[in-house]
Amino acid sequence: WRGVGVVLLLPLLFYTASRACVPLEAEPLLRQLGAISYPLYATHEPVFRLIDGAHLALLPSSPTPLWNLMGCAIALLTAYGMAMIGLRVQHWRAPPKLHQISA
Repeated sequence: WRGVGVVLLLPLLFYTASRACVPLEAEPLLRQLGAISYPLYATHEPVFRLIDGAHLALLPSSPTPLWNLMGCAIALLTAYGMAMIGLRVQHWRAPPKLHQISA
């Protein structure tokens, strides 16, 4: 069944997304989501491993969904922080703008 999803449903999802019109009001939110997408991809696995380890070491009898929710929140905050740092670094690395003196 996984093959059916990958071969049929995923291309259909991409096709549908490519044809969608984005409302102007949604653009700032989508830009923020785009800004955190790679940092979230890069950090979610280590964050979830850390949360799993803490869950097993500290409170193994506590409910797992609570720990998963905490892992999601930490991963999102980490990704957002990394995206903000990345924006600052891009700003610092930008070449200085030369101002022309008009006559």
